[in-house]
Amino acid sequence: MGNDTVPNRRWSGYVDSDEQSERIRAEPDGSVQADYHRMYDKCTCPGCKNLPPLSQELNDVLGEQSNWKLALAQLNIAYYGPSLGLSAFTGMWMSVSGNFSWLNVPVQLSWAFWFVTLTVFALTTLAYIGRAYMSVSLLKRDFFCNRLVNFFFSPLIVSTGLAANAPVFLRNDTLSEIVFYCLLAYQLGLSLYVYGDWLFGKNFSLKWVSPTQQMSIIGNFLVASYGASLGETEGPQLMFFVGLLFWIIVVVALFTRLSESFKSMHENPNPTLALFIAPPAAAAVAWLLINVASGSETPHDAVVSFFFFVDFYFYLMVIRLTRSFARQPFAVAFWAVIFPTSTAASSATAVAFGMDNLFWEVIATIFIIAACLAFLYVTVMTVLNLVNGQFVADPGSLGAYALSKQENSNKSSASRTTRSTVSTEVTGGGGGSGQVFVELV
Repeated sequence: MGNDTVPNRRWSGYVDSDEQSERIRAEPDGSVQADYHRMYDKCTCPGCKNLPPLSQELNDVLGEQSNWKLALAQLNIAYYGPSLGLSAFTGMWMSVSGNFSWLNVPVQLSWAFWFVTLTVFALTTLAYIGRAYMSVSLLKRDFFCNRLVNFFFSPLIVSTGLAANAPVFLRNDTLSEIVFYCLLAYQLGLSLYVYGDWLFGKNFSLKWVSPTQQMSIIGNFLVASYGASLGETEGPQLMFFVGLLFWIIVVVALFTRLSESFKSMHENPNPTLALFIAPPAAAAVAWLLINVASGSETPHDAVVSFFFFVDFYFYLMVIRLTRSFARQPFAVAFWAVIFPTSTAASSATAVAFGMDNLFWEVIATIFIIAACLAFLYVTVMTVLNLVNGQFVADPGSLGAYALSKQENSNKSSASRTTRSTVSTEVTGGGGGSGQVFVELV
């Protein structure tokens, strides 16, 4: 883009395939264009493959747009990351206030985070709706991207967290039942589409894998937890067992193909690896609540222990891999750490409460501290990036936006040309019959 589009502005590069971020600065000679071309060419999602290269003509189209439109165009569905992290962080404090009485954490703390989460979620949703209204092609591009489609489970995950952790003075039994079945329908519909494409579709495939593919699994377990907390049994069991089946499939695919995917796209491991922690942690809580709803005399059974111990092992594995992505420049992908660490802390507090074991209470406390430190770091870095005017550059979205504006401009020009060249020419002498000639261009 020209200097009129990026006026001495720093961009935090975040390409569509979870690649490590890279800082891009607009140089006086306009050499930032080369960086955008290079980043754009690295995009491997189907939605980007269908886009033309960022030609000079498309760059000129982008140069005509205002800065706020360019920023909004790059606000892809992955920007629900902060809402996801806040919702899990809220749930962690709700679990701590109920299960760890010796910490003496007031429930009002979780209520405060609940309102913060609701605010961020509402603002993000309004911004994304505005982006879709500005250009429908941007919405289509997100949905047909093999990675970004997984973030369409984000509104469901955040909504489930808000519903499950709502302050008591806002809860209503009838409304809660309605919300549960709406969330169940959303999860079923979207997961059927995504999972079906894994088998026979052309848009999504497990040939290319990403840790973000676990988000659909997380949605199953969280909806099961919420339904079980309302006393439901069949619906939560449906969600739980479907989630369990595809969790096994996704974990096997990730362990066998993730390294190859990283190498093929010239990427390093990134913070989304922390998502390995979230599914077993959410599954442990879900099965615990299903046992309670079913009237089991031993809610903390072997199944709960299985998921919790697997979660504990994945937590250690992610700690081992932390060095591989800890030195990367900060980007919105770092919010992927908050959700799983907070979910693991919630699971640990619930399980440790049932086990009544000092060792696991200590582990749960360590998980809580780790989640708080991660949340503090990511929040501070996010604020600093916003204050310093750093944005996430999504060249694929810029290309889709430029193409849509160019097509709209061509259509508008063609329409104006048509109207201006529709001419009526009457031939013949006075009083004679006329012949109308209409030229359509």
